[in-house]
Amino acid sequence: MNLSTKEREKRVLECIAQNKNYREIQSLFHISSREISSIVKKEKAKTDKEEEKKLQRSLISKAYKLYRKGKDPLNVVTTLGIEAPEAKNSIWIISSLKAVII
Repeated sequence: MNLSTKEREKRVLECIAQNKNYREIQSLFHISSREISSIVKKEKAKTDKEEEKKLQRSLISKAYKLYRKGKDPLNVVTTLGIEAPEAKNSIWIISSLKAVII
């Protein structure tokens, strides 16, 4: 059974979701455990990246709501518990929202 790379990855992930072990998957698709592991790690990284984007959008949304209530950018960053590296970027975003609100 010859499958395209995308199709094989999709089917491997389906098997993982069905709690099949690596040996079963290896025998079904004739691939190495290293390749299975690579597919799983790639999917995990993709999922983690999507979750990070959702979290970032959620923070910006919360920041916007707080800013609309009259809180200053520093107070918004502190209230949301945004860490130092992201705080500078967040303050810039919140400050630029001022133009939208007015």
